[in-house]
Amino acid sequence: MSRFASLGCIVATAVVALGLAGCGGSGGSESIVVGLNMESTGSIPNVGKHSKAAAEMFVDEVNAQGGVTVGGEQRELELVEGDLL
Repeated sequence: MSRFASLGCIVATAVVALGLAGCGGSGGSESIVVGLNMESTGSIPNVGKHSKAAAEMFVDEVNAQGGVTVGGEQRELELVEGDLL
């Protein structure tokens, strides 16, 4: 998988998560969970390692700037990753 495709997957996941976060629920200051489905075992574990590093950098950068605004409230992102296999 190319570097741009990995970044595209991360951005697409973040966009979906942010869109779903605005779909209601009770208020509060819960974090927004962003899932990363990657291959950390199997034939190409380096792809998963680099995807995870890029996703962690993205989440850290967003959270360092105060998170994202959802419904007028600031929320931090939380990264949860899982292996494809």
